[in-house]
Amino acid sequence: MHWKANSRSRPLRLAVICLPLLLAGCGAPPAVMIASLAFDTAVLASTGKTPPEHVASAAFGRDCAVRHVFTSGTVCQPETLMAGELVSGYQEAARDSNRVDAATLN
Repeated sequence: MHWKANSRSRPLRLAVICLPLLLAGCGAPPAVMIASLAFDTAVLASTGKTPPEHVASAAFGRDCAVRHVFTSGTVCQPETLMAGELVSGYQEAARDSNRVDAATLN
């Protein structure tokens, strides 16, 4: 007996085959994949985190990065200030205190 597919099952079979490829990004045009890779690389180079790590950090209110697994065993850690942010905070505080001192002297 020969099995013959009806016209209704073809779109369903096509969707079952193509949907996983599209969700994995394999079905995206090469230009889109290259642009996405360039964007992800630029974000990683400038912030030290990938876009999904930024989303996780914002969602959980913690510092989330996969690299933390290798140092602390967890992906998300409590928010901490980076050295540059700490220095700039001290510089702003010093400028503010200088303004107050100058104002009180006059």
